[in-house]
Amino acid sequence: MGNPKALNRREFLALSASTALAGGRQRRPNILLVVADDLGYSDLGCYGGEIETPVLDGLAANGLRFAQFYTTARCCPSRASILTGQYPHKVGVGHMVTDLGHPGYRGKLSENAVTLAEVLKSAGYRTFMSGKWHVGTNDPTRHGFEQYYGTLISAATFWDPEKYLRLPQGSRARSYDANAFYGTDALTDHALDFLADARSTPDQPWFLYLAYNAPHFPLHARPEDIAKYRDRYTAGWDALRQERLARMKRLKLVSRNTTLSPRSRYTNFGATRNAENPAWNSLPEDRRADLAMRMAIYAAMMCSEPDAAERGRAISAAKVQINKSARFVGQEAIQLHGGIGMTEECQAGHYFRRLSVIEMLFGDTAHHLRRVAAGGGLT
Repeated sequence: MGNPKALNRREFLALSASTALAGGRQRRPNILLVVADDLGYSDLGCYGGEIETPVLDGLAANGLRFAQFYTTARCCPSRASILTGQYPHKVGVGHMVTDLGHPGYRGKLSENAVTLAEVLKSAGYRTFMSGKWHVGTNDPTRHGFEQYYGTLISAATFWDPEKYLRLPQGSRARSYDANAFYGTDALTDHALDFLADARSTPDQPWFLYLAYNAPHFPLHARPEDIAKYRDRYTAGWDALRQERLARMKRLKLVSRNTTLSPRSRYTNFGATRNAENPAWNSLPEDRRADLAMRMAIYAAMMCSEPDAAERGRAISAAKVQINKSARFVGQEAIQLHGGIGMTEECQAGHYFRRLSVIEMLFGDTAHHLRRVAAGGGLT
């Protein structure tokens, strides 16, 4: 894998503009924008992680990896920035989706905000979205997307099809057996449906915004996928941080003289407790088992055979569609991860901050272990 190329913002904008304009309208690229929710910087294999993500690793090996990312540290502001290219306060989403009564903190995209979908649609693009919206308004199709499937809110069960919405109303939606439904699969299914729709208009380029909920809580994964990572995290976060840093150095994502920061502090959900993350070996055995299992579920959400294939299905379909049409001569496949979620979950060693937050949200260790043993993850 080649070394990541460092670009400053001016260089990146210049590169993007030249790509979009090259060859005029005949060479407009199709754009697949994939967003993962609450995924840590070093989780993916191509960024030093132990989680198996071969499809995304392949994109990185044949594309461009960025080694810096400006994060707003919470879900809604990050999404507002991705969608509009603006600082989140400028478009009304400076915090979450509650109106705090101050400019910049109205809890929803402002009426004056222009989304990427609206801009591309005005330039002749087909525009589709499958995934998590969560910027305070209730209809992505009023923001430039012609078709939508997903959830409008922060977090929803991965197991219930009734928690997912198809827009515009009356549009054809897939039917799922409630006992077989899994949210990540459904998001990819509809993304593929949208790409099939795009094939009916080969003279138009397309933009697909594929915003997966995974691996945002609730931690839900199939038991057979959890089993693959069941013992992977028993050594704990201290050992894992060292392993990841070593891989990041080998990938030349960080300099050889980079050292680990001290274990950071965390604040629980509700801000009733602030403490330093402890040494792994100082924790009781049952607590270590609980946290290792939680991380195994988290990893399974990203790399399970179906989930890894989910991203692969969408990306492969996009590539095939481009290659089959002479008009589709360019492609931009972009994966964003990290910086989409709560501050407590996105600091260094983020998976342990995440688990501390999850603990406060969902409580009792023994209860969770019983649920995991029964299959299906944490709720």
